[in-house]
Amino acid sequence: MLKLENITGGYNANRDILAGLSLHVRRGESVGVIGLNGSGKSTLGKAIMNRLPCRGGRVFLDGADVSRLPTACLVHRGIACLLQGAPLFDQLTVAENLQLASNNDMCRFLEFQQRHANSFQQFFPPSKSFKRESVCAAKQNLYHRRTNKLSGGQRHLLALACALLQQPKLLLLDEPSAGLDPAAAAALYETLAKVRMVTGMAILLIEQNVTFAQMFCQRVFVMRQGCLQKTNLPVS
Repeated sequence: MLKLENITGGYNANRDILAGLSLHVRRGESVGVIGLNGSGKSTLGKAIMNRLPCRGGRVFLDGADVSRLPTACLVHRGIACLLQGAPLFDQLTVAENLQLASNNDMCRFLEFQQRHANSFQQFFPPSKSFKRESVCAAKQNLYHRRTNKLSGGQRHLLALACALLQQPKLLLLDEPSAGLDPAAAAALYETLAKVRMVTGMAILLIEQNVTFAQMFCQRVFVMRQGCLQKTNLPVS
């Protein structure tokens, strides 16, 4: 699904943070990258999404070279990226964020809702309906709450739902547990596990929490000085 070949790049023209990095993620597989702050984990995510131009190497998606494609094209090709901090439209409601993520395609939203209602119960009312009158009548759900009023765990789950509404082939997660308390982080990963079982999508997880990476991933690598090393950690 995803293949990186000798990726080299960084923020400074005189110093490469990624030093000839290679990695592959198979269809339906979950692969983890762990490491200390400053090791280059988030830089790897930016390089994949071409938010940080690579000075060397190539990125392949489904066998096609996508190294020079802009980020928007990568999204259309099937990569969804969930960055640190769960970026959302804070002045909009939960419902409005979800509508934007689905491009106002109600068929896409309802299909997503039917597939993932059990995973996102706190956002989806029992009726599984997204009609405006149903939302107004169901004050107990979170649809009408502004995003800036959500808890950290709720924001992460909403950001995940928005990413999945893009119907990606590959989900790139950059430290999804950052800033969450242990209970919220565990709930997020429980949701991710359910989503992976339903969709079978490939997942590349960039994470500082070794326990979650070990629990969630089938293969785990350690990032050190811009290079990846295979670990001997027991994984899922």
